Amino acid sequence: PVIGVEDVSAFDINNLNQIVGTFEDGITWVGFIWEGNDYTVLPTKSGPSAINDSGVVVGAYYPISQPNKRAFVYDPVNGLRDLNDLIPIGTGWELLEATDINELGQIVGTGYLNGVIKSFTLTPNKLIVKKPTAGELFIAGEVDTIKWIGGGNIDSVKISAILNWNTVLQTEIVLDQSIPGSTGS
Repeated sequence: PVIGVEDVSAFDINNLNQIVGTFEDGITWVGFIWEGNDYTVLPTKSGPSAINDSGVVVGAYYPISQPNKRAFVYDPVNGLRDLNDLIPIGTGWELLEATDINELGQIVGTGYLNGVIKSFTLTPNKLIVKKPTAGELFIAGEVDTIKWIGGGNIDSVKISAILNWNTVLQTEIVLDQSIPGSTGS
């Protein structure tokens, strides 16, 4: 039990037994991640809907500065981030709610595309890796794993990589799926 909480709702559990849900006190609500006998509180008026095995959470929150709810992604390193800030500017999208995330980091949800409600799929950028030669640094993976593959005594190393950190999400967004029961298509 959490002091002052009147209602607890759980929405998803991953293979590591981490649970996401909300605490409500009768006035406001807040999202949480429950693990073992401890919990991490997400910002007020956040409603997580899913968590993957990497501990990345998605859902919706109500920011003070916006009239609509907004889709979010949360991880312990970066905290809560508005998905609208992570997609390219000028797409015509306002992402309202992220409803699920898979082990590849792909996120699905709903939002407005030029004022019409649609579903979306977001796919994370991948780190581009070229095959290293002897003495080079090898960088790979979604968590940016770094492994030294060279050998011998080396005084200096030239590191080259192609990174796209402008956005976390590709511009390749699946946009053409209408939500059943919605108006417009």
